[in-house]
Amino acid sequence: MYIFIVIFIIIFIVAFCAILKCKRFAAIQVKRCGLNMLFLLLALVMGLRGISVGVDTENYGNIFNSIAKVSLDDIFSGFFYDSLEVGFVLYAKLISMIWNDYQFFLLVSAFLFCYLFKRFIEHSTNNYFIASVIFISVGIYLSAFNIYRQMLAVALLSNAWICFRDKHYTAVILITLLALTFHVSAFLFIIVYVIYALRNEKRIMKLIPLMLILLYGVFDLLLGKITLYLSHYNNYLDNHKTLQEANTVMILWFIVVSLSLFFIYRPKSDSFAIFVGSMTLMYIFMNIIGLQFNYFERLGLYFSPFLIILFCNLSDIIKNRYIKDILFIGLVTCFLTYFILSTSSEQYIYVSSVTDYL
Repeated sequence: MYIFIVIFIIIFIVAFCAILKCKRFAAIQVKRCGLNMLFLLLALVMGLRGISVGVDTENYGNIFNSIAKVSLDDIFSGFFYDSLEVGFVLYAKLISMIWNDYQFFLLVSAFLFCYLFKRFIEHSTNNYFIASVIFISVGIYLSAFNIYRQMLAVALLSNAWICFRDKHYTAVILITLLALTFHVSAFLFIIVYVIYALRNEKRIMKLIPLMLILLYGVFDLLLGKITLYLSHYNNYLDNHKTLQEANTVMILWFIVVSLSLFFIYRPKSDSFAIFVGSMTLMYIFMNIIGLQFNYFERLGLYFSPFLIILFCNLSDIIKNRYIKDILFIGLVTCFLTYFILSTSSEQYIYVSSVTDYL
């Protein structure tokens, strides 16, 4: 039995049962309490997992044990150490200096990742429930079980965007540079800053879907140019000429594309809604490219936080209470079902490290 599924059912019951019945005057306090409780439990599930849960968990264990033996002088000898960015290496080294135990590293990493995304949700929407469901279901949370370095960069940059939106530009620069030291592919997030700065140019924004179609047509040529300047990630961007399988995820892509185009071309959409629709189209674009270029879909993860806002925006524009309730039930049911299907592989048979100590 996939205990992982049972754990999340319990989490939702415990964390959000009060929200559905809360009184209006206390709604925000109850929601925040539920959000804090949920992300605390999510962090514990992630941090207490055994090394068999997630494809790269055991590999990161070997990396952590290796870094723990390295001197700080060796770490600062260059931007990369053993093909790993210096920020991540220093991060792992500092944790090992506090307590040289891989499980402790997993716990710290889980709490940091979950805290950053909780903060992103708090500053992006008031619909915490839908936002949490999307965070868990579309792959943001599960991806951190495998490609933690990049997902920590995604979590950092999602908060950098909040700072950019609020015009805290010094914080934007510092957080973006920090994210680059964890995964150099974080440079791609510059696209988000540029498009957000252009969000009020509606004519340009409405051309983005067409631009992406044209970009897809010349992508082979552009990829060759990109790898000339990013030789360290040649394998990451290499075209192995193998068609990746999308399977049921294409249903999600269709829904996201439909909603994105709806917000981009809806006459009543404001500049922010159009911007979010553009970002989620970028997410889909990267995943479609990933069908032909191995690992390229990982670059799409930098745009994945905006999926959370997209579905919350859909809920916000519906004023009829009964339609909103139907949408709420439909979204939760569909996305949790999608999540269950996503965790049906062997790597997500949940085993907790706690059992090792019993």
